[in-house]
Amino acid sequence: MRQSKNIYNASVNIIYSSDEARVIRVYPDAYKMKYKPGQYGSLGLESQNNPNKILKRAFCISSSMIDCSNKKIINHDNIDYYEFYFNKVLNTGKEQLTPKLFGLRNGDRLFCGEKIVGYYTTDNLKAGINVLLLGTTTGESPNNSIVAELLLDGRALNICNVTIGPPNWKSLYMEEQQILMNLYDNYFFRTINTKMVSDLEIMIASALADEDHSISYFGFNLNPKSTHVFLSGDPAMIGAPIKKGRWEYEHSTGGIIPILTSYGFEISNRFKSGNVEYECYW
Repeated sequence: MRQSKNIYNASVNIIYSSDEARVIRVYPDAYKMKYKPGQYGSLGLESQNNPNKILKRAFCISSSMIDCSNKKIINHDNIDYYEFYFNKVLNTGKEQLTPKLFGLRNGDRLFCGEKIVGYYTTDNLKAGINVLLLGTTTGESPNNSIVAELLLDGRALNICNVTIGPPNWKSLYMEEQQILMNLYDNYFFRTINTKMVSDLEIMIASALADEDHSISYFGFNLNPKSTHVFLSGDPAMIGAPIKKGRWEYEHSTGGIIPILTSYGFEISNRFKSGNVEYECYW
């Protein structure tokens, strides 16, 4: 007798889907938990190999940011669903959740975890400064949620939201991004198509060294006194320190963080507020 489907507690609605990625909205049967933009929850589906097992995985909560029909920013506190954005992954022979999510149809059932956690939030963000968000492919998910929050509360002076993907990669949120740029003079979205982390490192280093380059890339001067940076996605792009012990870290020699900290930016952690937030996955 199959027991796993008994814990299915939500229904799915597919918003966008392509050969590479998919955006879904998950409607829980019970009360939708409150969360902070940038945090993540979990989804699950029954294992084919073990009918009594649910395959679960964490996903950052995404946001369409704006209702295209009425041009109003989406307030995550006023909706009854969670939105998720994920890439298609190659089937390696080992049973994985993400390929199963691409098999879902509208109205299908799945497990949605009630626990929502994460420190990739705007808690450390001061009002009246510029915000740069960098994400790799579906690293756009938490960044879009943060954008919606900042456009609603008006804390940020200017916002630049950059998504990096391989050649020919396109965001599924391009319609919403374009509407936002038309409505808000202080919001800019761009995509960068490259597989080379070095391209991003050169871009950031050039922006930090030359104000004209920074304004050309992001629309404002990138510096630690007036900018807060959010990094999400590929660890190689982020270049975060790796914790080795209670107080011991191995610092990366590549990625964006070493470049930012060399110019005076400081990483936020659970015990100290800084002006660089990051969320690594993969």
